[in-house]
Amino acid sequence: SDLMLVKFKKGIGRPHYHSSDYHLTLLQGTMKHWAEGEHEDDAKLLSPGSYWFQPGSQVHTDACLTDECLMFVYWPDKRDTKLAETPRK
Repeated sequence: SDLMLVKFKKGIGRPHYHSSDYHLTLLQGTMKHWAEGEHEDDAKLLSPGSYWFQPGSQVHTDACLTDECLMFVYWPDKRDTKLAETPRK
């Protein structure tokens, strides 16, 4: 397992997925997080203290809406990131 702090700059990431689940708590900034098939406009605003569980192999996108976003992430299993265009294994 891995515990890590992740910092994003303002902007929208590319659709991607991970082989395993993860748990994330937003520590600083404002974000949006949405899964494939959902639209950014419908994603709720996430503020410090917000939590989400991300199932492995589910394509999703993240957006940091402030200058910086700081997150605490717990990965119980393998940690990786694959762009949505990459075939899933």
